[in-house]
Amino acid sequence: MSEVNLDSTSELTLEATFTSAIAEALDTPRSLTVALLIKYEEWQQLIGLRVNAENYQDIGNFADDYLISNMLRKSPNLPLGVDRYARAVEAFAASETRCKSANDRLLERAEPEWMHHYRSVIYRILGPLNNADVRFVQDNMRFGPGATTGVRGVGSTASDKIIAEMHLTDKLYPFYRSILQGRWWEHQRKPVVVRGGEFFTVPKDAEIDRGCCKGATLNLYCQLSYGALIRKKLRKFGLDLDTQAETNRFLASKAQEWGLVTIDLKDASNSVCWALPFKVFPPRWFEMMDLFREDFVKIPGIASESNTSS
Repeated sequence: MSEVNLDSTSELTLEATFTSAIAEALDTPRSLTVALLIKYEEWQQLIGLRVNAENYQDIGNFADDYLISNMLRKSPNLPLGVDRYARAVEAFAASETRCKSANDRLLERAEPEWMHHYRSVIYRILGPLNNADVRFVQDNMRFGPGATTGVRGVGSTASDKIIAEMHLTDKLYPFYRSILQGRWWEHQRKPVVVRGGEFFTVPKDAEIDRGCCKGATLNLYCQLSYGALIRKKLRKFGLDLDTQAETNRFLASKAQEWGLVTIDLKDASNSVCWALPFKVFPPRWFEMMDLFREDFVKIPGIASESNTSS
């Protein structure tokens, strides 16, 4: 096996040595290229490798080359000299710019035909937002497992959120008493109004971090219940999001036999612009969704806040 000339105690050494061993075992032109790039620490060339499926006639050969070309791409330990956080902020800002452009198109131009179809399907699934739906939302509000603007670091349990400052946005403030009515911690302290969520990142790959957002505590408390209501409505139409992963695994196993394929759209979750649900959701459903959402996000290290109305 080729020697990897790195600090023997580093995480990168372990990752590179393991990848080199697999590369030499595969013994293809691409895998040997990977092994050489690792040996001479040509990291930029390594992450620049791409595999074009159209150049392969054998699916096994394609799978091997695709695997070995991408094994180290996810490693945040590669010394590329890039600011992954700054790139994540740039990607977030670019997504917001695209969403704003989409908002302008959807609000200013005539509605395309597909929007009428989508609206009719969504109306059929959701129906009118009635009193029973509102009671369901109020009865099923809960805290999620993650951090919020009011609960940072490792303290992210439900009890941590109850004890900490109860953050919420100004739109939600007039309703906080009715939201907390009957909860034992209702009168513990007065909620703190914050402008919105807070941007943070987690490792994604060698070139960029993954942007995420911590929401205001009470907003998230409501959002989870609103989402549960929509999941309940979808189940009546045969789409159970609680078991969707099992369905997807089954379909993946049948993909080649049935001629199926999946696509992974770049920035898909950051591309749902405000105007789309405004146009296709029933008005009262959208009003409740908009009440619970955060309009702004604070980006640490950036002087200004981003308006997420896009």
